[in-house]
Amino acid sequence: MLRVLDDYIDYLRHERQLSESTIAAYVSDLRQLAEFMGHRPVQDVTRDDLRAFMRELSRQGRATGTIRRHMHGFSTFWDWLRLSHLVSENEAALIVLPKLKRKVPDWLTQDQFRGHVRACGLEDRPITPHTLRHTFATQLIRQGVDLSTVSRLLGHKDIKTTTIYIHHDPAMLREAVEKLPI
Repeated sequence: MLRVLDDYIDYLRHERQLSESTIAAYVSDLRQLAEFMGHRPVQDVTRDDLRAFMRELSRQGRATGTIRRHMHGFSTFWDWLRLSHLVSENEAALIVLPKLKRKVPDWLTQDQFRGHVRACGLEDRPITPHTLRHTFATQLIRQGVDLSTVSRLLGHKDIKTTTIYIHHDPAMLREAVEKLPI
């Protein structure tokens, strides 16, 4: 199964232009599968084998997202095998994947929120989602997070939009000048 791995890595790197970390994850997953299959030729791996591997990952306590990532990687591998005329069918694409469990995001009760607002001394100001977003962005910038990262976190398409969160606090300006090695 692993004999074709070098060609597959070249395909991922040059044709698909995947990141090195994604390639490393796919290769690691394939090595685990090869070990599980006893290093049988890839043409001999069946859907039932892949389902058995999925069950083994689940038995090991792997998260549903991890199992899905493995199977997505296997599907990419079998697509490449099919394009390379090494197999006739993508065995992995025909497998029904386990459903992801949606995690309910953390949230504050109204009393908790009011407590935080009081603790921050903000009870005299109207607190809106926009105020929280603006505060979040401003604090990131004040903590030294670069503008490009803040822009991506906020989902801005243009970094110019993010510049409204730059407040020219005299203390911050002084601190910036003091960082110069003069």
